[in-house]
This record gives sequence, structure tokens and C-alpha cells, in this order.
Amino acid sequence: MIRKSPHVSDRRDFGAFANFHGATLAVEVGVDQGNFAAQFMSQWRGDKMYLVDPYLNTPGSFMHDREWDMQCVMHNLGRHRSRCRFIRAKSVDAFALIRDKDRGQAGFVYIDGDHSYAAVKVDLPTWWPMVRGGGIFAGHDWNWEGVAKAVTEFAEGLGLDIYYTHEQENKGPSWYILKP
Repeated sequence: MIRKSPHVSDRRDFGAFANFHGATLAVEVGVDQGNFAAQFMSQWRGDKMYLVDPYLNTPGSFMHDREWDMQCVMHNLGRHRSRCRFIRAKSVDAFALIRDKDRGQAGFVYIDGDHSYAAVKVDLPTWWPMVRGGGIFAGHDWNWEGVAKAVTEFAEGLGLDIYYTHEQENKGPSWYILKP
């Protein structure tokens, strides 16, 4: 079932929601300039957050100077850097680097990388094993057709409910699934 979240009005609430669910390890896939990560970490009391982004300049992409974005991340997360672990790699490659150490330990995983249907379809089953029971598996831009389609297929395949946020300030809504 797909329903509006009764607990998270917009993604700015995820830090507090992750605290409520006892998340001590978090992951964000697709960090961009680190605005969400900085906001999340300002509320979240956990120990470690993996921040995954390849920072590649892709021809034809809407992305601009990815090196500049990486510098923005360092600035935006300055006061939280002791809890950050930066992984400059593509999503699947990053998972391979940390899966043996932290598999099944993350209380919060947020997918906000490549928004194409094909990429989200790969990211979901890749990162799902990282989420512990009782954890939050979430992502951004529920309003993108490829994201919504891939997330819906994934959740329906597992018989799980999807919740979506109702963002303010013209931001795309987020989605989340609670792992049993």
C-alpha cells in the first residue's frame, strides 16, 4: 500500500525519525553538495554516516562541476566530519566496499543518486541488505516516474508499504519503507 506518511512531513524530519528508530549507522547514496546530509546530521545522534557519490562529470548530464560539489560537501559537513565516511564511487561499487563490515547494520539508508528507472531498480536490492530490521529505507524524488515505478515494484515484491512525504518549498517528496 502507498500512503502519505503520518510521521515524516518532509525530509528535514528524517534525522529525528532515524533517532526514534535507534539508527546509529546511516548511508546516503547520491550526496550532491551535501545539503540533505548536513541537515540530517544536525538532528541525528548516530555514530557514522557513509556518504556515497562518484562525483563524475558526465557528458550531457544536468550536473555541473562535480569537483565543486565535492568541495561544497566538505564545507557543508565541516562540523560533522568526524562522523562522516566519504566513499567516492558509484553506488554498487560503494556497497561492495562496505558490505562485509556493515551489512544489516544501517538504521537509515537514503537513495538519491541516479534517478533513472534502471539505476533505481539496481540500487534498491543492492542497498536493502544494508538496512537492519526496524530500519528505514528511504529516498528522494518520489515524484519522478522512474523512481516511483522502481520503488513500487520493489516494495510490492516484498509485500511492504511505502510512505511518502509532503514536502514544502517545491521540493520533491521523499519515500520510505520500514524494514520488518
